[in-house]
Amino acid sequence: MIRSVIRSSFECGGFVLDARDWGAVMSVSEPRQKYDGVRTVWRSDAISATIAGGIMPTIRLLFGYLGAVDKVKARVILGSNLRDCFYVLITATEPSNRKQGLLTAMTAKLLDEARKVNKPIWLEATTKYSAQQFTRFGFETVDEITLGKGKVNGKGMRQAGGEGVTVTGM
Repeated sequence: MIRSVIRSSFECGGFVLDARDWGAVMSVSEPRQKYDGVRTVWRSDAISATIAGGIMPTIRLLFGYLGAVDKVKARVILGSNLRDCFYVLITATEPSNRKQGLLTAMTAKLLDEARKVNKPIWLEATTKYSAQQFTRFGFETVDEITLGKGKVNGKGMRQAGGEGVTVTGM
């Protein structure tokens, strides 16, 4: 799955930042890129992830999740093009590389790049901890988005009446 997400950043005209020989990565889509289509899923070889995880999660991602994110994003990214920003698709750090400043280094590089072209950065933090980490760099919470309420628990596992998965739009 993570391989497909990283590949999708390249398919969408983006880039990947890495630190300590891939001990930490940040996959980013550049401004004005289309990163939410079925074509991107196909070109980034996410079909195998779709087959492994089932078609419904992919459909929910393409047609539910990204629509909910766009509603929140529209509050802070003004104008007609919600894609006119850098979009952090994913960050990941190996446990043995945590608390060593790798996210700080990658985020600083991304912030510099965004300043050069005068574009905002958008991300969804998937945990409270990661949201706190990004507030250190000046990101602000726009809203929390809860998905799968009543169907899954906080970790995304099926659970009738579950609280759902909450992400923080920043």
